[in-house]
Amino acid sequence: MSKYKIVEADLAANRQDIVNLMSRNAPEKCDQEARFEWLYRRNPNGSPKCFLVKEIEKGTYVGCGTVFPRRIVLDGKTVMAGIVGDTMVDKNHRTLGPALMLQRRIMQECTENSLAFIYGVPNEFSEVVNVRLGYKVIGRFVRMVRYLRSEQLIARFANNLIARVVSVPLDGLLYLGLLSWGKSRGLGNIKCDFSDHFGEDFNALWKNTARQEAITGERTDGFLGWRYGSHPSKKFEVFTAKREKEGLLGYIVFTLENGDAHIYDMIGGDFDSVILDMFLQECRKTKGVNAVTVDVLEGSRTMKKLERKLFLKRKGGLSLVLYCDGAKSQAVYGAAENWQILCGDTDE
Repeated sequence: MSKYKIVEADLAANRQDIVNLMSRNAPEKCDQEARFEWLYRRNPNGSPKCFLVKEIEKGTYVGCGTVFPRRIVLDGKTVMAGIVGDTMVDKNHRTLGPALMLQRRIMQECTENSLAFIYGVPNEFSEVVNVRLGYKVIGRFVRMVRYLRSEQLIARFANNLIARVVSVPLDGLLYLGLLSWGKSRGLGNIKCDFSDHFGEDFNALWKNTARQEAITGERTDGFLGWRYGSHPSKKFEVFTAKREKEGLLGYIVFTLENGDAHIYDMIGGDFDSVILDMFLQECRKTKGVNAVTVDVLEGSRTMKKLERKLFLKRKGGLSLVLYCDGAKSQAVYGAAENWQILCGDTDE
């Protein structure tokens, strides 16, 4: 007989239980009360389903896992899917038993609530459990890096003085390269700006670009404003590119930390290459950015676009895993190149 059982949380009654589990186990330290309010109570896609692992003998909660609703565009049609996140078990209870029980109950949610599929970005232990239960590994995330200033890169192979001296002419070449890309693509007709606001023009852009990606998360102004504008612990900026008669052409959402810009989301449609050129140029000129990074699925179309912009592949990261019920097609879901998924499509 198992010493654990799985119970569905009442988000109001079990709020403190969930917050306490997050505080004990979450790798990133933040205000878990504020995060709960943001992610669990104000999610524009609807209320999540959270499942708690209860130790029967003591009557205490020792683990949890949550399915966050996420509207996904799949081949031009909007479907409701789920992101599996906040999956954790207290250190003294991290055995295969409670982990399997928790994931089985989460998988039931896919069937019982008619979700098209559920997906997640698990750690190594959880990935083993997921695969054992029938999840499919879609691909592995890799970090792509585009250096805008060379001193940081040179310092990996030489002392700081040499790096500082050698970087001067190299930085000049890097900057000329950015300028030449801009001129060759007619960037003078496009106005770019940095802000933290997501207006109605983002909806028009979304309607025009959604059908261009096989599988991607919905990006309305309401979702973007919630996801990035009201995040409880991260400060996001949005780079926008507009043309007077055409309105918003595209955007890039990013954070700045230690002189680097990390991209969380980007949409550009037919102008994606131009907008990325502009973003790189403006990051270097007005933000003093040393390098731009973005985590993408290896083999995805996004990765291929970044490689054409001289982004270099660095370390591999976690995997994207997916579960869909029974007869639902795995063929479309199973190819990394079909996915436009970045950090903003996770529960981070």
